[in-house]
Amino acid sequence: MQRSFLNRVHRKVRRLLGHKAPPQLWIAVTYNCQCRCGHCAVGPELNKKTNELNRTEITSILEEASFLGFRRVAFFGGEPLLRPDLPDIIKDTSKSGLLSTIYTNGILLNREYVHKLKEAGLDKCNISLDSPDSNAHDQFRHYQGCFERAIEGIRNLKEVNISTSIWTHVSKQDVSRNELKDLKRLIQMCRELNVSSIMILFPMATGNWLCGWNEILTREEREQVRKLLEPPFVGMEFPDEMATCRGGRMFVYIKPDGSVTPCPSIASIFGNIRQESLRSILRRIEKDFCCIAAEHQGDCVFNNPYLREKINLSSVRK
Repeated sequence: MQRSFLNRVHRKVRRLLGHKAPPQLWIAVTYNCQCRCGHCAVGPELNKKTNELNRTEITSILEEASFLGFRRVAFFGGEPLLRPDLPDIIKDTSKSGLLSTIYTNGILLNREYVHKLKEAGLDKCNISLDSPDSNAHDQFRHYQGCFERAIEGIRNLKEVNISTSIWTHVSKQDVSRNELKDLKRLIQMCRELNVSSIMILFPMATGNWLCGWNEILTREEREQVRKLLEPPFVGMEFPDEMATCRGGRMFVYIKPDGSVTPCPSIASIFGNIRQESLRSILRRIEKDFCCIAAEHQGDCVFNNPYLREKINLSSVRK
């Protein structure tokens, strides 16, 4: 408790001096997952044996993150609920004075486990839904029953008052051939489920979509999607054509092996938390990535082949 108080004081001092860390730290605690989603940013690394950060290492990261001024930690995968010690890690997060979020497919959110997460201190959960149609969702994720278990998980989370949001990707097919009917139906379903919000992501040329340039939306298609924008309930990563990448500014991402990137969609590595401090890696990202990312507007910077190569050249070579 005393360490958490001192970290909060230190955060306030750093903000007064103009030394601001991004508000959120995203940590992938595992790349294991039950699904094989068509748009997965993990790509070929999914379910491969990885020397994952252990709880002690993650606790050390949490302490440094709190000291530097981060306010929230989001746990990613793969599927983070496959980590047996996730509730304990969330407890460690709370002890460090940080808020916690999980990004999940929802498969394991049964009532008993949701109560464990609540007791551990989880205050927010983001669940992925790809379609309002259960068959389409399950087929895209290659997991029968995924949709129904995610819906059950949403209801269980609401039962214990954990803030719940839906994250989804809009497909090029839904924009160009279907007049966004599926996305509109999904938004309506989210209203009926009474979740806090729905976040819409544009396709990104990364992970399983690394070579999927045909999936990338044109500016005109992005503008069609933006007609559905309705803050705070319906949000988008890139709400207008002036919006730039938030990686490195609003959050940074730590992979299961400790490698650090600006965001899950950016494959370029800027350091490893097992080899140097988070502070030094943040400085490198700010210096070598953020200025490049600012050159691209409207969608993911990795959708620009020229800037993708420029970022790769500026990252840490392994």
